[in-house]
Amino acid sequence: MVKLERVNNYNLKRAFESLFDSSFIKLKDEVLIKPNWGGRLPIILGENTDAYFLKILTEVLVKRNVKKIYIAHYPLLKIGSEDYSFKNLLKIASVDKIKFPQNVEFLSLDDVEKEVVSIEGFKFNLPKLLSDVFYIDLAKLKTHVETKVSLCMKNQMGLLPSEDKIAMHYKGLERGIALLASQLKPDLCIVDGIVSMDKNGPHHGRTRRTDILLYADNLIEIDFLTAYLMGYNPSEVKHINFAIGLGVGQAPANSIIEQYKQYKLRNFILPKECLQKFSLNIWPTTACSQCIFNLDKTQKLIKKDFFMLSNLVFKNKGIYNIVVGKADNIMNKQLSNLIAIGECTRDLAKNNNVDYLKGCPPITGDIFKFIKKKIIK
Repeated sequence: MVKLERVNNYNLKRAFESLFDSSFIKLKDEVLIKPNWGGRLPIILGENTDAYFLKILTEVLVKRNVKKIYIAHYPLLKIGSEDYSFKNLLKIASVDKIKFPQNVEFLSLDDVEKEVVSIEGFKFNLPKLLSDVFYIDLAKLKTHVETKVSLCMKNQMGLLPSEDKIAMHYKGLERGIALLASQLKPDLCIVDGIVSMDKNGPHHGRTRRTDILLYADNLIEIDFLTAYLMGYNPSEVKHINFAIGLGVGQAPANSIIEQYKQYKLRNFILPKECLQKFSLNIWPTTACSQCIFNLDKTQKLIKKDFFMLSNLVFKNKGIYNIVVGKADNIMNKQLSNLIAIGECTRDLAKNNNVDYLKGCPPITGDIFKFIKKKIIK
């Protein structure tokens, strides 16, 4: 079952009341909500679950006699000396500015008991309490430069500790997302498409007002339909296709697609194959957030360096291709002026007979020096 409604902040409460009055919802005394928090500054509305959205959802659940509501998340990946603790994450998410019902607890998943599941070489440390609660997977409607979409299936990665997520990027991100979906099956999936993100999400996208809300009891159906509405052929989204093959679920019936095709998002721009800055093509491939954010900070240093900018803007030396991540999807591409960043690019660098910057992740200062050495010879 997958459904879609035209919703905004003014009628959101009514939409939730109708949802939880429906016959397919069988709430338990305890509910766990996994929001979608990227968290790092600057906050982009289309990237993160909105605090007001959570407030309305929890208030409606309380009126349905839910005794305990956990809003659960891990602290973000630690990068350098920056404070990405759970406490700081809540401040970034602005939930400290809103009054929630008394029985709502913001739960750091660092502090809960884990159950280890191993499958096809992947290891998942899953929160044990998921088996005792009504689990709501609350995702944002947004694009993703590595996986095309970041919806309910990918949102479940936030239930894993950092070491599991980093290993997924290295071993095969989209296969890992599908395998995780085979082990974790939410009682309710919600895609918040009131404020969405297109272009180069999830950290460099464009905020879009789209005013739709999708919900389902199956990960495949909701992600498939949402990807279709965004403008993708969902069968070409690898983790959706992998999950169907694993028996996680089936694509929505053609009648469902036909019913909701009127809601296809207009002028919704999908991610480019690579990010283009000055004379730089940046290929994220399947890099984890640690490499991505250190590279982001490096770009800020480049903008402040006169010699770097003058070489990139005024001297026609062609395009420099910066790659982070495992790069399996571009291994056979002929990339000019290749600059390989991080341990994951070792095989790509070897294939192209160039050196690579070691480190997992390499720090911002080292990335800057390495790129500068390649550009200013």
